[in-house]
Parts: sequence; C-alpha cells; structure tokens
Amino acid sequence: MTAAPAALRVEGLHAGYHGGLVLHGVGLHVEAGTVQALVGRNGAGKTTLIHTIAGLLRPYSGMVEIGGVDLAGKPAHRVARAGVGLVPQGRRVFPSLTVAEHLRLAAAGRGRDPMWTVERVLELLPRLGERLDHRGDQLSGGEQQMLAIGRALLTQPRLLLLDEPTEGLALDLAARVRGLLTGLAEAGLSMLLVEQRLDHAIEVADRIAVLDYGRVVFDAPTAQVRADPTTVQSMLSIDQPLPQGS
Repeated sequence: MTAAPAALRVEGLHAGYHGGLVLHGVGLHVEAGTVQALVGRNGAGKTTLIHTIAGLLRPYSGMVEIGGVDLAGKPAHRVARAGVGLVPQGRRVFPSLTVAEHLRLAAAGRGRDPMWTVERVLELLPRLGERLDHRGDQLSGGEQQMLAIGRALLTQPRLLLLDEPTEGLALDLAARVRGLLTGLAEAGLSMLLVEQRLDHAIEVADRIAVLDYGRVVFDAPTAQVRADPTTVQSMLSIDQPLPQGS
C-alpha cells in the first residue's frame, strides 16, 4: 500500500532577496496530520521560508512539494488553491473591512460543501461572532489574530502556515491561541508553526526544527526536546547578531 504524500516536503531550498541568499538548501517535512514547529533567532530566515512556501517569494532553486506536487516558484494563488492557508506575521487584517466582510471574502468561491464554513469558524471563534460589525482597526490584537486564523481556515487548507501567531499578545490571549491550534491539530489539520519561544512550540507541535543562518540545524520529535531542551536552548541563545532577512 502506497503511503500518503507528506503535507509539505521542502528539499534543497535556496531563496533570498535581490540576488542575496537567506535560505541555504533548507530541507523540512510536515507529515499529514501533524504540526511541525520551526524556531530560530531573529534574522534566521523563518519568515523568508514561510513566504517562499506560500508563493510570495520565488526561490532560486529547490523543491516545495505540497501533497506530492512540486509548487516551487508558483504564484501565491496557485499555492493557495493547492490547499495552503497562511496566517501571516503581524496578522495583516484590512483596517476598513468589518469582521463579516473579511470572512465573506475569504469564503467566496470555495465550492460546494466546504469543510470550513463561516458558521463553523464562528462556532470555533465565538468572539468573532460578537464583533461581526467591527472594522479591523477596531479589534484588539487577540481578536485580529483570531480573525487571521478564521480567514485562513475559510480557504479550506490542507496545510496551515502560521508565522508567529502569538507575537505581541498578552499571556492569556497567547495561551488561548495555542489552545486553538492544539484543537485544530487534534482535528487532523497539518501545520507549519513558526515560533520564537521554545516553550510555546513544545506545547503545540509534534516535531521541532531549528533554523539558524538559513539552515535547518536540528529536527526531532517534541518528546525528545521536552525531555532535554538544553540542545535547542543553546541554539536559540543570542551569542552574536544575525544578518537581517527573517
């Protein structure tokens, strides 16, 4: 019996900006139905990797395989249609659109009998249901993050890319977001989660990888990291400034 393809398989990925390299031959797998966390210091290339996978940045070389299909270099709309949802760093909600308008736009054109509907998203995120008439710029940071996640779910993703989804949130709101991601993982959604904090990654992920200077230098099951976090902690310690390009 042939095994199902991985949700994401990145091999030999080189990418950067204006001819300069940020990612140096990155390899990373996300098995279907699992959460892969990616941690690393500022400037290590985490956001560059997310943008390259999502089709927002064209790689110089390498493979980005989604569900068994190589989409490296394809535009973002092609990658999205292949089942990749993006929760970007900084949330990036539209300040002048209401919550209802955000959700309606995200749900448009998704075919018959979608897995994720506006109703299901509002059941998962009831706070949004209380804010349907509020504009993006009237929401708190936590509410904006919930909206960014709900909007991504309405694109019917098989793979969800999350770029530091708890960044800038109060501790209780960050814990609520992590609880939401844990619930989505338990429901079988594949995720690549970029995190700054190792303890947050341990709470949600099945595996943890470390990106350093544009290279994956560590990748192991979360249970191994939880049992002995010192190796990863040492990789995340700040011993010298990193170049910009994250």
